[in-house]
Amino acid sequence: MGRVLFLGARSSHCCPGSTAFFWDAHLLLLPPRKVTLLVMGLDNAGKTSVIMDIERALAGEVLRDAQPGQTRLRVDRFEVTLVDLPGGQRSRSAWRSHYSEAHGLLFVLDSGDLARVEEARKVLSRVLSHPDVSGKPLLLEL
Repeated sequence: MGRVLFLGARSSHCCPGSTAFFWDAHLLLLPPRKVTLLVMGLDNAGKTSVIMDIERALAGEVLRDAQPGQTRLRVDRFEVTLVDLPGGQRSRSAWRSHYSEAHGLLFVLDSGDLARVEEARKVLSRVLSHPDVSGKPLLLEL
């Protein structure tokens, strides 16, 4: 119940008897919306490090029952699953099997590895041309 009071106090109508307060309390009763983000990039680009940074930043919101290769987080009204896809050349063909379940993509690029920037550009171009990725948001992490 303390969280209901906090949410009610943050709303524009901070009186406990206001409609906004009861609306905030109602939202807490709804199940969280599940969102899946694919974390992808070449091998050794820093995908796992980015996920670890996110976990550290949201330490109190990490849900501990995730499957191997996945991180589950509680972010506001969302349960976010980060899927850490392997970036080796042989593994990339398996990425396609995850596209339809994803709500968005986080592509990690090691901008310090200039020798592989062109390879990463080609890989990202192939990913973005897939019909199951069309219209999904992309975050490019450098």
